[in-house]
Amino acid sequence: MSIPQRVVADALRIAHVRWESDWRHGSIGASAGRDSAEFRELLPRGAKWDLEHPFSVKQVDGKWQTTGVSTCGLVAVGILCRAGVPLSWMSDPYWRWGDPQKPNGGAYRGLDVVSCLSLLGSSLGARRTAGVYPQPGDIVCIGNGLATHVLTVVSVDGYYVWSVDGGQVDQSDGYLQCVKLLRRDWRGLRVQWVLDPTRLPTPTL
Repeated sequence: MSIPQRVVADALRIAHVRWESDWRHGSIGASAGRDSAEFRELLPRGAKWDLEHPFSVKQVDGKWQTTGVSTCGLVAVGILCRAGVPLSWMSDPYWRWGDPQKPNGGAYRGLDVVSCLSLLGSSLGARRTAGVYPQPGDIVCIGNGLATHVLTVVSVDGYYVWSVDGGQVDQSDGYLQCVKLLRRDWRGLRVQWVLDPTRLPTPTL
């Protein structure tokens, strides 16, 4: 399979993975435990992620404070890596990615995962032309500021784009961080960039 095909297949396979909060229920059942383990495997290693709380932002004394962690970009990166794209984020914390011979570890050091994806696309010429509809397997960044969101496209149906999104919250049955299959009208989206995985580094198979 091609890289986009692998991305789509893996994204659809984990479209309903969720993190079961053991502090809420006291224990994790067998099915939820498998989901939680797979959710954790999507995230870069070498860092502790607060998955016990949904991601939220509030302003206190004029400063923004966050709770939990936004996993939309982390899930997208995890899918790319599992499809064979050789990004170092799955073996090192993403903020260490870069050339260690350069000052401060290179251009990517200290950047959040969405900024790293953005820089990766621009530096490699891997972004699609602005205004062009995405293709299955593409990684898309929409919104801006604290409303920035990253998703993985799995199909395009006319004006509508189906995607698999991390950073979702399902509190109805005690599950907090989760991954969902969603549909959006492309015409109403504020698109920052679209990353074409076929222009990323050649995978090592």
